[in-house]
Amino acid sequence: MNAIYLDCFSGISGNMLLGAFVDCGVSLAEVEAELKKLGISDEYYFTCEAVSKCGIAATHLDVEPTGQGHGHHHHHDHDHSFLHKLMHKIHHHHHDHDHNHHHSHGGHTHSHGHGEHSHSHDGNRNLPDIVALIEASSLSDTVKANSIKVFTHLAKAEAKVHGKTIEEVHFHEVGAVDTIVDIIGNVICMEKLGIDKIFYSKVHVGNGYVHCAHGKMPVPAPATAELLLHIPHYKGDVMKELATPTGAAILSAFGTFSETMPSGFVADKTGYGAGGWDLEIPNVLRMTLGTWQEEVTAEKKDTAADTKLVIETNIDDMNPQNYEYVLERLFAVGAVDAYLTPIIMKKNRPAIKVSVLVDAKYFEDVSRVLFEETTTIGIRYYPVDRKVAVREFKDITTELGTAQVKISSVDGTVTNVMPEYEDCKKIARETGVPLKRVQECVKEAAMQQK
Repeated sequence: MNAIYLDCFSGISGNMLLGAFVDCGVSLAEVEAELKKLGISDEYYFTCEAVSKCGIAATHLDVEPTGQGHGHHHHHDHDHSFLHKLMHKIHHHHHDHDHNHHHSHGGHTHSHGHGEHSHSHDGNRNLPDIVALIEASSLSDTVKANSIKVFTHLAKAEAKVHGKTIEEVHFHEVGAVDTIVDIIGNVICMEKLGIDKIFYSKVHVGNGYVHCAHGKMPVPAPATAELLLHIPHYKGDVMKELATPTGAAILSAFGTFSETMPSGFVADKTGYGAGGWDLEIPNVLRMTLGTWQEEVTAEKKDTAADTKLVIETNIDDMNPQNYEYVLERLFAVGAVDAYLTPIIMKKNRPAIKVSVLVDAKYFEDVSRVLFEETTTIGIRYYPVDRKVAVREFKDITTELGTAQVKISSVDGTVTNVMPEYEDCKKIARETGVPLKRVQECVKEAAMQQK
């Protein structure tokens, strides 16, 4: 499967991650084209430049709100740091810097407090506003779900810090256009490269203090600290803020910790996303792009086994139109699978059983969605053991086009080859060849190459 490994020796921020993606070959123009589907392209523009950090060539990206009369796009050598600014604007920090526009934190650029960018557009979008914006777009279902997942992680952190619910929290700068573009831009990059797995090293968060609206706060800032729970990190000697909420939220939502590059990882290329600091260490995030296949041990050679939770509830009084949104929200907060079963309840009432398969660590998130988004007043849950075939993902090139396939095997024997539906559908639309013929062609090619 396609994977990346992130060396976070100088922290991580949204803009550093986006710069690393572009440095690894993602087209910024293609990302912009996807972002236009949000319908807010008149609210921002990109800047981009190639920089050097302690002798390392890196890409620095940024996204700028248009403000008064800036309805144009600027492209320099690459892109500018645009995801990090979104993260730090969450906290309204006012840092001690030489200037009060873009503050470079441990390799990323962000604005704290109300800064120079006063957004004439809706700069106080909350989570429901952002979810509605994403859902109304024509972005892919994967980008929609993954973007909502990151924003949900951010909302939970902010809610915890401020003692509110995730619906009550107004993101302020996090809900501003640059934050939205930053997060969704990174998710788009993940889809463009077909990333199935994100690994990361221990995160260098920096040291010292930052000035926030509520006074001087220790690094990491409160929301960042919440997002870094269960993520290995350290302070170090650099007296700067190196890790931001956006970077931490993306790791929290999608990442797997690995002290070093994991066994089974084969590297293809490296890229560097720059932050804004000039430090005694390179202020960059190093991304290694490659493929990863989990090593099959003697204990796991037959199948991969694990334990999950099944969470269920029976519902007989909800508008059936809402189930689509409920399932979408469940997947966004970490469900491995979610499905509906028609049942008959007491008094012969037709009803729906909602079932969710989930890692235990996401139990609270899934429970919250079920209670908030459905009419249920109770859920049940129990552990289940799973045995799943070992799966491998490959890009298969045919005379019609290239599509990803999922190859499943047991005891080293291939048991199933399944072409990716979305890839085949795209080929069918572009070539006019019937979809079932495209699928057959891809499967035949995969069987020959395996």
